[in-house]
Amino acid sequence: LYAPGSANTTTTIVVSDGAHDYTVVIANLYDDPQDVVWMMTSDAEYAVNSLLSVLSDGLETPHIVSVDLTASLTSARRAARIVGVTTLEPVHPGDNTVRVSMLAYGVEDTQTVDATLTVPEDAPLTGEITASSTFGGDDFFWYGDYYGFETVAERERIAGIADDLAETTPNNAVTVEYLPMSDEESEDPTDESDGTVSDGPTIEATAATPWVLSDSAFAEITEIDAMAPKITYGQDGYVVGEIYGPTDPVEVSVYAADDEGDEFLVGTGMAESDDGTLWFEVPLDITPRMSSELRVAVDGGLGYTPAETYVQLEVRGRIRLSVSPKTVWRGAWSMFTATVTPNRMATGSVRFQYWDKHDKKWRTLVSHRLDHHGSSQRATCTWSPPARGTWKVRAVYSGNWRYAGSTSSSVTVKVR
Repeated sequence: LYAPGSANTTTTIVVSDGAHDYTVVIANLYDDPQDVVWMMTSDAEYAVNSLLSVLSDGLETPHIVSVDLTASLTSARRAARIVGVTTLEPVHPGDNTVRVSMLAYGVEDTQTVDATLTVPEDAPLTGEITASSTFGGDDFFWYGDYYGFETVAERERIAGIADDLAETTPNNAVTVEYLPMSDEESEDPTDESDGTVSDGPTIEATAATPWVLSDSAFAEITEIDAMAPKITYGQDGYVVGEIYGPTDPVEVSVYAADDEGDEFLVGTGMAESDDGTLWFEVPLDITPRMSSELRVAVDGGLGYTPAETYVQLEVRGRIRLSVSPKTVWRGAWSMFTATVTPNRMATGSVRFQYWDKHDKKWRTLVSHRLDHHGSSQRATCTWSPPARGTWKVRAVYSGNWRYAGSTSSSVTVKVR
């Protein structure tokens, strides 16, 4: 008589090695579309076979004292298959919440279970996250042929086997594992590994679910390589870069912070594939008022995790240089005026330089601090070129913590 359904089981085995008795207790959940009664005896069968495997070494003679199985059966199906995994935040050292998605038997909506994965401080933040059931596999439901006899390592002892059996991962547990990608390439030419290696102890966690699980899923840890090209005050800003992990186009969001530190969205754009790499260029919706830090973010999706990175957008102070008069007699003086915007915030100093035609280099005449004049900052200097001819002069703004330094276009003075 076949009985499809599910069962909560507790299997208790007592084994003796002649000197000590060992008690193994295995709690589990089973689901089967054909015969759950037969399936729920699998723990007992596997445990007894494992304990008796030491007979092949001839060092111990185990005696199975008792095998006890208690079960609570129902015709209700409790099976689910894993279909996705991602993190709720960009992967970082410390505790990471990993969300596993599952399709449960008889339930339309996707179900989720969270696990906490603790990433060490020194672990690489590249690689992948996997979520797997006890057996993995591609079938939606389990059948008896999943339970094969495992060869026990040489010289295994009854006591060790009993300890291992007591730590059996139940069928309703999902195992989440972090597989960091080593930054170092193997120097061994015979090494045919795919590069995904653990750079330390196994980083994994488990979480209980209400279902017997099958299948597995993985997500690449997304990486963003971005930069914000330097701009001059008044120009439009943008962020460019590459994304590794996703294979299909993804949306990229750029955020800035106000004076109180609250974030706001300043631009969005799509990262599109070009020769297998996702490239993006996101123009900013605002004209940057000063140098600032921007956060570049990608939400997680099927097969990849969310990610973020920070870029520094440098805004140069805008500097202009004027001269009067432009034509002088030898020995006369011209006045040079450097104007830096924006307004009061562009503090600092200006170096006035002339082009030394003999040595082919710019030489500094004088350096002056900027003074506030109306809607701009200004600095002036007077200079009498030492010889007849045409002379080039430029102004170099030092910059401050808000604005990067900049250099004006040169002006020309003709000496008669």
